[in-house]
Amino acid sequence: MGAPVKAELVLAGVGCLAASGCIAEIHEERLFGAPHTLAVSRSETIEERHVGDATPGGECREVTLTYPMVRDVTVRRFFADDGQTRNVALATLLGAGIAFLAYGANQSACSKATGACPDFALVTTAEAALLAAAAIPIAFMGYNAIRVQDTRTFEYVTPVWKPGPPAPCSPTSPAEDERSVNSQSLLEGPP
Repeated sequence: MGAPVKAELVLAGVGCLAASGCIAEIHEERLFGAPHTLAVSRSETIEERHVGDATPGGECREVTLTYPMVRDVTVRRFFADDGQTRNVALATLLGAGIAFLAYGANQSACSKATGACPDFALVTTAEAALLAAAAIPIAFMGYNAIRVQDTRTFEYVTPVWKPGPPAPCSPTSPAEDERSVNSQSLLEGPP
């Protein structure tokens, strides 16, 4: 009865060891490229009228807006703790345990005097349990390796706004001219 209890304790310990595999903490760093246009970007020239001075002949200027504008974003990820190292160590220890058990079973020979051969059922069970336990940190290693991959994407940024020189306002009122806009609406975003 002593051998089965020891085997159960060893398997329980191995299970706890394998379950201590972990998901690694990952930090990310965002690297931004310079803003640039897309193939569908366009430029539009509008007249900017200063708030309170929208009378004909008042101070205005033409503003060129280019939109949509985007910038490339590279997200770099890296391990922030030793979780992946622990997973590799656990998988290596469990794999070494399987190798030592297999080597020990291979070196066991049948007795020449009695012709009796040792029962390898316990060794085979222990090897299967170690292999199953090693699958846990190996799965965590794969999961962490997928999560740590760098990605590239883009994000929209504010339109490029290029003001022109001051000029007298056109004779049309702001309500009549679709391309006329006041300074406040330019600050709020593109039309």
